[in-house]
Amino acid sequence: MTFTLVESRLADESQYQAAGHLDEPYRILTRDALSDQRRELLNNWFGPLADRWIKSKEMDDAAK
Repeated sequence: MTFTLVESRLADESQYQAAGHLDEPYRILTRDALSDQRRELLNNWFGPLADRWIKSKEMDDAAK
C-alpha cells in the first residue's frame, strides 16, 4: 500500500481548541491555572499518589 501527499497546508488552529469541542459543563485548566487547582483535579482522577507527580516552583526552591 502506498500513500501520496496530495496537498499540504497549515491547519486551522481553531480546530484544536478544546472549548469548541466540549459540551457544558466543562472546566479547562491551562498551564496558567493555579497549582492547587491542578493538584485537586489530579487527586480526583488518580488519588493521593498524584501529589508525587506535581512539581512546582515552590518545591524546586525548597530543594535548593
